[in-house]
Amino acid sequence: MSHKSVTNITVTNSNVFINQVQAAGSSIGMGTLPAGSTVTQAAQQYEKSLMQQLLKQFATTFPGVNPGSNTDNGYMGPFTNSIQGTSPTCIANQITQDFSNWGLPTNTKLPSTIGLTVTNEMTYQGGVTNSSSGTYQVTSNESICWMAWYGAFDVTQSELGCVYVFAAALQY
Repeated sequence: MSHKSVTNITVTNSNVFINQVQAAGSSIGMGTLPAGSTVTQAAQQYEKSLMQQLLKQFATTFPGVNPGSNTDNGYMGPFTNSIQGTSPTCIANQITQDFSNWGLPTNTKLPSTIGLTVTNEMTYQGGVTNSSSGTYQVTSNESICWMAWYGAFDVTQSELGCVYVFAAALQY
């Protein structure tokens, strides 16, 4: 599995691809893409739409907790390699590094928990765009509020992957 490695190709049957993109993005308000768009353009638009939903829902779910710039995104794939009940190492490593960069505690199981949640939910729901969130107690007066949005999405002409975005912030 990898992240942030969307391949730039032009799709041969653009009408079929664009119809799939429009269906995947409609639930999160993704704008329409013109026929002939590349896989990269579509995946980037989908990721952008996921991020907009993440920021909007984070504020609603955790009032008064602002993640600021504590957001990131990635890709793992192919989706067929996802194993329910496991946390992909690439997601856990990415989140651990982000937590370190954001000044959040890195000595917790939360990065693996988020990866496990994304994998399980993607498998349970057949790749449908969705979100998960939670609060992880760090100390008696400190918690990490987190949220992830994700969905199965064509990242190359022949590969379905998982595109995800996430945010985290301390709550006192």
